[in-house]
Amino acid sequence: MKLLLLSIMFLGMSFTHASEGNGSTGGGPIYGDQLNPWFIQNTKNVNYCVEIAPEFSQLPRGRVLELIKNSFSFWKKTFSGFPNFIPVEISPTPVMLSQEFIFKENCSDTIDIVFQMGFLTPAQELSYPNYKQIIGKVGRTHYDEQNLKGRGFIYIAPEEGRFRPSSPNFISRPWSSGKNLKLQMALMHELGHVFGLQDDYYGTYGLMNARFVDMITHKKSPKALENNIQELATSLGCNTHFDGSSHHSFRRFTLPPIEVEEEKNGGDDINEILNLPDQFTLDIKSKNKIMTIRMNNKLFGTIKLNHSSFNSAENGGAIHLFLTKKQKVFNKVPAWAYESNFPFFQIFKSVVRKDEVLKLNNNEEIKVFINYNQFCKPSIGSVYKGKLYLDIFTGI
Repeated sequence: MKLLLLSIMFLGMSFTHASEGNGSTGGGPIYGDQLNPWFIQNTKNVNYCVEIAPEFSQLPRGRVLELIKNSFSFWKKTFSGFPNFIPVEISPTPVMLSQEFIFKENCSDTIDIVFQMGFLTPAQELSYPNYKQIIGKVGRTHYDEQNLKGRGFIYIAPEEGRFRPSSPNFISRPWSSGKNLKLQMALMHELGHVFGLQDDYYGTYGLMNARFVDMITHKKSPKALENNIQELATSLGCNTHFDGSSHHSFRRFTLPPIEVEEEKNGGDDINEILNLPDQFTLDIKSKNKIMTIRMNNKLFGTIKLNHSSFNSAENGGAIHLFLTKKQKVFNKVPAWAYESNFPFFQIFKSVVRKDEVLKLNNNEEIKVFINYNQFCKPSIGSVYKGKLYLDIFTGI
């Protein structure tokens, strides 16, 4: 029997490159601590301040402060759903976003994060002569390798004035329009860099996509980016509990299933067992290791999720730490872990769960597999009587 591996490729859009992250890419000792998150659990409080240029937007100061606060909350909630992945024995275990983020009215040299909304300092202008091409920028100005703590700024370009990006594709008022979701998402992207996430060059519409800020402010911004903010994929991919909800609307069309082995049993196919209508809605909710499937608001079936094993088409370290022997945060570190970047948060994207069982309301049981895309939305497939169904609900 020959198994067939299938993947879906997303076509990216081409945009004028106009945004930058924290300027650090790659890994290993060449880059040292550039990839490190600015704060881990030994930093109890992070102070931040906000300075807003008049040209930045039409938003009142209070609304800008609210969006920044929302961005911190988004990441705290996001990290709370992801367990640490520690490939080495290290004590204490690194923890992300355990600190409190405290707003300070006045900016000073001791503030941990300075939000520069719509302006760069004269020194920064000299450092970034291409500032007319920058929409968002994170700059780390100081790093304490003993306490593993950073300090720096987040810059967001203005809607008007001399710092407005020069690209003709930069929309008129990206931050002031609508419900200000574009500004919210730009802030979330840049804060992701502060917390150690690098630009993602593989995902299409994910929050940490290398061109994410370009895309959301482009005149031809993809409609997919206008979804609920909470549905945006991060570089962390899906959490390993897969808790969450998704809604689907289907109009049935059936393609011949893929033969994976000679059919020995004959008889009905999976469509006859499922007895699906031509049009229907599907609500899938996963909680406490149970996936509940409702069709047209009626219970259709359940899957007891086996969390002990799954594989991933893309896995690797989402967040890394580079330690030198000057560090005083961890008291137990193997010698080889010094002067090297090791991951302590893992990526799980495009995940396939195998050997699950869908139990229908009539007590029929079907062996299935579950695919999670980069947005953690599941689709359910099956190999049934020698035929491969990539999605049993769409008929593919």
